[in-house]
Amino acid sequence: MTTLATDDFNRANEDPLAGNWTGVGSTPLPRLVSNQFAGPSTDHARHCYRNDVTPANDQWSQITVTTAGTNNDWGPGVRWATGATTGYFIDHFPGSEGLYKVVAGTFTQIASGAATNYAVSDVLYCEAQGTTILCKINGSTDASVTDSSIASGRLGIFAFTNDARGDTYSGGDFSSAAFTKMVGGTGPGMRLAGQGALAG
Repeated sequence: MTTLATDDFNRANEDPLAGNWTGVGSTPLPRLVSNQFAGPSTDHARHCYRNDVTPANDQWSQITVTTAGTNNDWGPGVRWATGATTGYFIDHFPGSEGLYKVVAGTFTQIASGAATNYAVSDVLYCEAQGTTILCKINGSTDASVTDSSIASGRLGIFAFTNDARGDTYSGGDFSSAAFTKMVGGTGPGMRLAGQGALAG
């Protein structure tokens, strides 16, 4: 696994989330609030993707939960399109988790995870390798499925509810040379959720 992009969100509030992130769809879009990733200001199904790296088709994306609210409906995703609302993502909310795909705005659940209430500091992870799409919580696979609808795209995050909150994002692929695009205060040698030391 190679880490290509990280974000610690330690900077001034942004609405929408800016810099190396691009939101897809009409406003409201995902935001940065109080040094955390945040969902749109009112509930809408939206995603944002990293605009500074182009990963190989086999890729992964993860983020750490900072608020385990009553209606947090969001999660990391992979193979996001840059124009249409298309990609794979975890839709994780208290009580259950599912793997979803969205193709040109049409959402389909493709796998169900274990019914579980996540907690602050849990790490949500999404991966696509070939036609195998899976999600993990804290390193343990929670759902896996075979799907061939989306072959390539960017790293990103999906959010529906405005109370979605996360931090310490990282994403990458399984074949690129080691190189990390860092945002905020992330420094050389920092370890992210069980991954190896980042490139400086």
